[in-house]
Amino acid sequence: MPKFIYRLILATCLSTTMADTSGAQADRTWLVKDGEAAADVYAGASEWVAAEKLVDRIESWTGVKLTLFGTTTKPAARESMSRLLIGTADSSPDIDRLVGKNKPYVALNDQGYFLRATSDPGLVVIAGKTSAGTTYGVGELLNYRLEVEKANVWCEPFEAVEQPALPYRWFWLSTTLTHWDARHGGPHMADESERNIGRHPDGEPISPGGYPGQFKGADAYRDTYEAMIDWMSEHKLNGAMIFGLLQSYNGGVEAVRKMAHHGRMNGVDVIAGVGTMGYWGTYYGGVNDLNLDTLLKLRPDLYIANDRGAKFLCS
Repeated sequence: MPKFIYRLILATCLSTTMADTSGAQADRTWLVKDGEAAADVYAGASEWVAAEKLVDRIESWTGVKLTLFGTTTKPAARESMSRLLIGTADSSPDIDRLVGKNKPYVALNDQGYFLRATSDPGLVVIAGKTSAGTTYGVGELLNYRLEVEKANVWCEPFEAVEQPALPYRWFWLSTTLTHWDARHGGPHMADESERNIGRHPDGEPISPGGYPGQFKGADAYRDTYEAMIDWMSEHKLNGAMIFGLLQSYNGGVEAVRKMAHHGRMNGVDVIAGVGTMGYWGTYYGGVNDLNLDTLLKLRPDLYIANDRGAKFLCS
């Protein structure tokens, strides 16, 4: 093929590609463009935590922090900005006006969500049937709908209506085996080198499995499971049954109360696993009325012993 024809074909292809790219960019819904905020976020009071998560994640990607408003009218000075609405038909008048009467939205179950993005006007709507549904919708946008390239964040116009088919989407796990905090390597199974083997700090012996050595007190314990809750929430998992959840070594009831509150704010239920033949009942190790060993010392009439002397609750 003559060189000039080859170059002509190549130039034509490049010209077409550039034109197509320009057209595609015009159709995008921009949140961050060329290192500058291109959208403001408007959130209902009950969905404020989910909105902050979205703002923080985008800032971690680009260094750009979007401005977060309540359910206010768009300020005149912000007319050039796209809007990202987060909430429910009950918490946000704008969402109620835009999708509240929409049949697919009305038909959603409590954990479903409606997503819509348009480029003209620049608008993204994350509308859950409830606050939990909205939280799952934020996770959908962050993990599966947004495109990130250097200092740009955008999505193509789309509409999606989704709800879980299964009402219970749970993790079942043990505190001695799992760790989630990014400061300790992110999600992984804790091996023997990461566990304390020996005696509980209050003097009680601990099980052969030990406690996870990476949990340095109540704050670290809560941090790692709050990181797990955040991951679960973003991936639409709504519950965790944790064996060994309650234990004085990691802050006891107060630490778990704070953890459960974090779960409630993110659409994830946290429940203590209870074992009658292990995990010391409800409270894992230590001296506590909810601990099986403590209970049996106080009420020896409640247990029977096998031929090896192991004690079990009477059935």
